Amino acid sequence: MNQQSLLVPQLANSSFTGALRRILGSFAFLVLLSSSGAAQAQPQQFAVCPNGCQSIVLPGGNQLLAEAGAMPNHPQLIGTDPNGDQLSIPFLGGLPSGRASDGAPFGPVAYALDGRNLFIALGEADEFHSGGPSFIKRAPVIPFVCSIIQATFSADVAASGPFILSPANSQQLLNAQAVTLWDFSGNSAALQQIATLGVAAHPSGLATIAGAPNTLFLVDSGTKRLLAIDRATHQVTTVAQFPAKPESLHRFDDRHLIVTLFGAVPDGSAVYLLDPTAGASRSVAGQLNSAVDAVSGCYSGTVLVLENNGDPQGLGQLLAVSSDGTPARVLANGLNDPTNVWIDEFTGRVFIFSRGDGVVYTVPLP
Repeated sequence: MNQQSLLVPQLANSSFTGALRRILGSFAFLVLLSSSGAAQAQPQQFAVCPNGCQSIVLPGGNQLLAEAGAMPNHPQLIGTDPNGDQLSIPFLGGLPSGRASDGAPFGPVAYALDGRNLFIALGEADEFHSGGPSFIKRAPVIPFVCSIIQATFSADVAASGPFILSPANSQQLLNAQAVTLWDFSGNSAALQQIATLGVAAHPSGLATIAGAPNTLFLVDSGTKRLLAIDRATHQVTTVAQFPAKPESLHRFDDRHLIVTLFGAVPDGSAVYLLDPTAGASRSVAGQLNSAVDAVSGCYSGTVLVLENNGDPQGLGQLLAVSSDGTPARVLANGLNDPTNVWIDEFTGRVFIFSRGDGVVYTVPLP
C-alpha cells in the first residue's frame, strides 16, 4: 500500500521516517520469523462478557473488563484475575447509559487509564461499539451528549474500589456536575466531565502517551478526526483528519499512537502509526478487510490486527502483519463478530472479544 499523509503536510519528516523504518523493520523480521509454518493456536475461553467488552490491563496479569450492562446506568468495570475469575462487585459501576434522543443506545464506548486517572468516552453506539444496554427498550429517552469523563483515584487502582454511582450521580455527570465517591477503605474517586464533543461525534478510542503528558487523544469515527484534549484547560483541538472512519486508538510507545481505519469495501481498511507532536504518520498495514482494532506487543515485536469479517468464511480473524502490510500469520480465525483485541505481556497472552459469542477468548502472544 502506498504511504499516505494523514496529518498536516509536515509528514515527510526524514528523522521520523527513518526511525520508524528501523522500528518496523525489526517488527517485520520478528513477525515473519514466527510465521514459518507454526500452527494456529486454538482460542480458549477466558471470560463471559455478554454485553460488550473492552479491557484495561493492570500489573500482575489482572484486568478491568468493561461491560456495557443489560440495563440503563449499569455499565461497569469488573476486576478479573489472570484465570478469568471475576469479582462479584465491580471496581467502578453505574456509569451513565441508556437510549439517546434519536433512539440509539448510549454509554461508555472507550476507556484509557493513565496512572490514577481513568478517562471514559460516552457516546452513541455504532457498528462496532456497543455503548448502551442490550435491552434498550427499557431505557428512558434522554438527551445525551457525547462527552469525556475523567475519574481521578486517591489510591492505586489495583488497591481500591468498589465505586458505585447512583442514578442521580450518573445524571449529575451528564449535567457536567462533579461527583465524588468513596470505597469501604476511605479511598476516593472524583469524577468530572472534561469535554463535550458535539452532535456529530462518535468517539471510538482514547489514549495517552508519555511524550504528551498533558494531553488526552481521542479518535472520532463520526467526523473522522484525531482530537487532542488539554488535560488542564479541557480545550479540544483537531490534530488530524482521516480519509476513513477511525475505529480504535492505542498507545504504541512513548511518542506514537496506533490507529485502525475502517473501510466498508473489501481491502479498504488500514493501520497507521501517528506521531501527534511531530505531525507525522506512516502506514503499518493496508488492504485489510473490515479491520476494527490493532495493538502492538513491544516485547514480542508484533503488530496484531483484528478483522471483523476477514477470513474466507466471512468470519473474523486476528493477524500478525509486517511493515509493508502483508499478513505474515493468521493467529486465530473463525471468530464470531470480534470487536476488540488487547495484550497482556505479563502473562504472554492476547485477548479477543467476540461480540457474537459474548465471550473473551485468549491465544498465546506470538
